Amino acid sequence: MTDEEILTAIIQREGGGKFTDLPADRGGPTRWGITEAALEDWRRPQIVTAADVEHLEESEARAIYRQRYLARPGIGRISNDDVRAVVLDCAVNHGPVPAIQLLQRALGVKDDGKLGPVTLAAVPYLNGKLLAIRVLAERARLYGRIISKNLTDRDKDGIPDNVTFAWGWMNRLADMIEGLA
Repeated sequence: MTDEEILTAIIQREGGGKFTDLPADRGGPTRWGITEAALEDWRRPQIVTAADVEHLEESEARAIYRQRYLARPGIGRISNDDVRAVVLDCAVNHGPVPAIQLLQRALGVKDDGKLGPVTLAAVPYLNGKLLAIRVLAERARLYGRIISKNLTDRDKDGIPDNVTFAWGWMNRLADMIEGLA
């Protein structure tokens, strides 16, 4: 699987270019899985608005993914396609450092969030599909912590914000597990 194929799958899981700006979503305005904060960081020093996010082109979103999530944290150096795809998807949802920590916990190495030589050397020692599933198991635990530790209701609909998104998160997780089967 190429990085571009992985990015295409992530973009589809992120709504395929649909713009969202939900009060319950801590990420705020989002398109292609790129939040307003991520776009502003990318376009720095330009100030970015929700309208800029709404008009974000897929090509720029892919460039952001390549730089911020593959190259900069080193996720593109993960040799196994299944593991790289899972860790990249985690990075898009949770940030690169937490995603790398999920990989490190699945490997049983120090979870410092840095994709260094010890972590990279450990990846080939486990079957790729098994390691990818172990990363997803760590992700399921993370989702549980996220849901149970923050019961804020910003949109005042009587449902805690993270509970609002739990179904989508679990569905994403299940789809990724099924894709490895």
